[in-house]
Amino acid sequence: MSFVDKTVARHPFLVGDDPTIADIGCWGRMVFMAEGGFDIAHWPNLEAWAARLKAMPGFALPYDLIPSKDREYDPA
Repeated sequence: MSFVDKTVARHPFLVGDDPTIADIGCWGRMVFMAEGGFDIAHWPNLEAWAARLKAMPGFALPYDLIPSKDREYDPA
């Protein structure tokens, strides 16, 4: 977490001024780490980076993108 925090202190995204697959891949891990109790508020640059990702057009959380079994199957 500290490595990412330091990296995004120098640039808006992991490898420069624009988001790449690196940001998307890393973000996916961050979402699930938060569920495990990690609070990104302890890393201010990381929190700002997450806010930039969330502000992107089309942003959605993983659970909103992956259909659940209940939504895939219509018991009727």
